[in-house]
Amino acid sequence: MPTYNIYEAKTSFSKLVEQAARGEEVVIAKAGRPVLRMVPIVVEEPAVPARRVFGQNATGCGPLPAEFYEDLPLDMWEVLAEDGDSETAGEEANGWGPDR
Repeated sequence: MPTYNIYEAKTSFSKLVEQAARGEEVVIAKAGRPVLRMVPIVVEEPAVPARRVFGQNATGCGPLPAEFYEDLPLDMWEVLAEDGDSETAGEEANGWGPDR
């Protein structure tokens, strides 16, 4: 592990950085006492995200089974109008009904 004083390190800084990048430890001293150690930074490769299965969304849910649609009424707007709900009654007048 080579030791360099501050003046030597300043004049050959790029060489010392290359040494540290290769994996060598470089020690810089001030008045003969070590004050700094240059070591390489180990960068981990990011994990590759798992590939999604064809037909699934990002949460892993696939298409809905046919039984899901069996209980649904054919025209949802007619069902809402039959309920007489005051919130849905004005939707057709506001342009949000089935005519739109």
